[in-house]
Amino acid sequence: MPGYHWLPDRLKTRAQSRRGRRDRLRLSRDPRGFGSGRRLSDQEVDALIQEIPERLAEYIRETGTDEIMAASIELCRFLVRWCEVRRPGRIVDLGSGITSWTLRSWRDRFSPDSTVISVDDDPEWLARSRDYSRTAGTGDVDFLLWDEFLEKHGSDRFDLVVYDFGSVRERARQMATAFDLVAPGGAIICDDIHKARIWRAARNSMWRRGWTGWSVREETLDSIGRFALLVGRPPERV
Repeated sequence: MPGYHWLPDRLKTRAQSRRGRRDRLRLSRDPRGFGSGRRLSDQEVDALIQEIPERLAEYIRETGTDEIMAASIELCRFLVRWCEVRRPGRIVDLGSGITSWTLRSWRDRFSPDSTVISVDDDPEWLARSRDYSRTAGTGDVDFLLWDEFLEKHGSDRFDLVVYDFGSVRERARQMATAFDLVAPGGAIICDDIHKARIWRAARNSMWRRGWTGWSVREETLDSIGRFALLVGRPPERV
């Protein structure tokens, strides 16, 4: 069924029952179509893209992280390609880990004026991510716990929010707060959208704001069935 083929299986029947109604999700199969952006150049990002699998294996080995808890190669590749198209100036990574290295590597190589803040609700996980980033050469600055981040940056807005932290329950509970961090013209990328509770929280936050969502299942689907949703906030009208 066009527009809904990527939904979690237990939601497909519900979506099919609404076939013929106005598509409130407004999903597109082309996530690069969101706003204007710089034309993608594989030559500029190829080296970083090819480095990701090795770095992920290294991160898992050195931090003792369970493989299924780390972000996927597919998601990291998508983040690099999306950043290269959109050139976000302010990035917040809600859920530190290999994505912190990925985003900081993109910044260091292609956009040194951009800022990246890595956030987690688990002190141990944040410390491991910070230590790995320092060892890997992408620095240990701007690694913050969730409460500390909200105190310092809760009123700030970001061009890119990557949302992948905490338990499923906590992530769903904090979804609206994560959406509130997106700047006009910016976007939030929510991982693990195959999980119904996360999907419902993201869908509700998107609907209430009237924002647009894109399925990036084809781009981010990994070997254990995880994939992401990209949601864009419209630019402010002049």
